[in-house]
Amino acid sequence: MKKSIIIILALICLSMTQMNGQNKTIKLFNGKNLKGWHADVPDMDKDANLKSPFLVRNGLLVSMGTPGGHLITDQIYQNYRLEVEYRFAGKPGNCGVLVHASKPRALYSMFPQSMEVQMENKNAGDFWCIVEDIKTPDMIARRGPEADWGIVEGKNRNIKNLTDNSEKPLGEWNKMVIECSGREIKVWVNNDFVNHGFDCTAEKGQIAVQAEGSEVEFRKIELTPLQEEWTSLFNGKDLTGWNIKIAGHPLNENYNETFRVDNGMIRVMYDKYKEFGDAFGHMYFEKPFSYYKLRFDYRFTGEQLKGGAVWNNRNSGIMLHSQSAASNNINQDFPVSIELQLLGGLKAGPRTTANVCTPGTAVELAGKVDYSHCINSTSKTYDGDQWVHVEAVVKGDESMIFIVNGDTALTFQKPQIDASFISKQNNGKDWDDMGVTDKQIWISKAGTTLKEGYIALQAESHAIDFKNIDLLNLVGCMDKKAKNFKSYFIKADNSTCTYK
Repeated sequence: MKKSIIIILALICLSMTQMNGQNKTIKLFNGKNLKGWHADVPDMDKDANLKSPFLVRNGLLVSMGTPGGHLITDQIYQNYRLEVEYRFAGKPGNCGVLVHASKPRALYSMFPQSMEVQMENKNAGDFWCIVEDIKTPDMIARRGPEADWGIVEGKNRNIKNLTDNSEKPLGEWNKMVIECSGREIKVWVNNDFVNHGFDCTAEKGQIAVQAEGSEVEFRKIELTPLQEEWTSLFNGKDLTGWNIKIAGHPLNENYNETFRVDNGMIRVMYDKYKEFGDAFGHMYFEKPFSYYKLRFDYRFTGEQLKGGAVWNNRNSGIMLHSQSAASNNINQDFPVSIELQLLGGLKAGPRTTANVCTPGTAVELAGKVDYSHCINSTSKTYDGDQWVHVEAVVKGDESMIFIVNGDTALTFQKPQIDASFISKQNNGKDWDDMGVTDKQIWISKAGTTLKEGYIALQAESHAIDFKNIDLLNLVGCMDKKAKNFKSYFIKADNSTCTYK
């Protein structure tokens, strides 16, 4: 017994030590040697007498510039803040920090597959896409004609930064901060915010510095893991914090126990139904959100309930930027919202999931409003009763990104209210068909972008389970002097800042 207690206490201490070290800053360069790094210099394969361009001199890591190559970390990193202090030792020139690096010599038999954050004199903070890609606001203005974009030889891989004159005079030390959070990359140069990319095609990898023609000294390369504060929307025990609205039934009447909690899951069940009877249901989290990340797991189970439409077989969804549960009309089938549509495979060919459907709404694709009721993603097909992991990155009325099992499946912009509920061909009659009695209020708002709204789980005639429903709020205090400042916030609400 005593031995067991000692073992348990030891495990607890180890766990606490690991937890306390999660946010600890790591010195990638120790000031003494290149431990933890390895060089990849293609010309050294041909000439054994060549010296590596990377060395340690007077406590500084030095890239001599030639022969060309990369100094690459041995470890892979994800979700971090990287601080780099550097200066050009002689003439101003070119260099860069590479993040999310993976396949060596993927471009021009020299550059590893990665995203480069440029250090070139007068262009610090530019992005260079090296067999990976990223999106930024104002892409055409900053990258040129879309037809020229690409990530391989001969394509326009450069995305210009946001500022001029952020760098210090030649010979002085510059501070570059690169923050990688999921599929986003933010860059600061000497405290100026110089670039922000999203929907990157990679979210983890090695870190590298270049030898690219100019001598560069580094006195600091430090990495701090990001500590993201995710909130669980589901407590795993009951439906506290959620409101139910099923068509034809009053608010919070959980008709036939459609929504249940079982073994840490929210379950949409139909074993107490005889037929579906158009009892479309939605369960809404009690608070609205605007800028956030949402992640969850889902699986379809069993067979579809009798009376459900053919298109509802293994069909459900999560509604985003939705109207509230209380504002639904008594017989309303679907809320005005942006639906992250979830589909299961039917073992009859491709059937993508994480599509977008637009009850009473529309979205923009490639700069134009697309009035299609549903737009397919590029996801794989998931047959059977398997669990599928989905993430959504929601940025107010700017954009939404849907990610399935780690792969970006769909990106669109400017969610907005539409004059039609399903299709313009219905001339407004579809609002009536869906039980919306206050349609004129919505129609009068056509073209208004949706900045925020509620999150709702859907019940659409096929049983489905949800678990691990977590949200990362991207709105909060952005004053770096405040105690509750978070570097991953992208929308300021400094009224929440605390200083003591």
